Amino acid sequence: MKRVLPAWARSVRVRLLVIALLPMLVLLPLLLGMAVLRWSGKVDDLLTVKVNGDLTIAHQYMARLRENSGTASRPWARPSPLPREWLGRKPVRPRTFSSGVAVRWASISFT
Repeated sequence: MKRVLPAWARSVRVRLLVIALLPMLVLLPLLLGMAVLRWSGKVDDLLTVKVNGDLTIAHQYMARLRENSGTASRPWARPSPLPREWLGRKPVRPRTFSSGVAVRWASISFT
């Protein structure tokens, strides 16, 4: 039994077009997929190296800050005696935020 192709499939123009475009439609996505896989791995490696470098610098900076802050704050860390006039007074209770709000709320008139 003989297969009959439609008229458009029998033309030389369509056959040449299929021969020209078929490799592009198959090879281009294949090459693009390979490139994406290869470069995504390289980008991951590059980011890992960058983060490791940044963390190393941050650790060194933190170590230097700890080293310098310990020597710079030692004179201030020693306790100093309280002035004598403070020793005889009663401690003053600090006013809290809620007590200040209650006083202001009570002074508002709604009439």
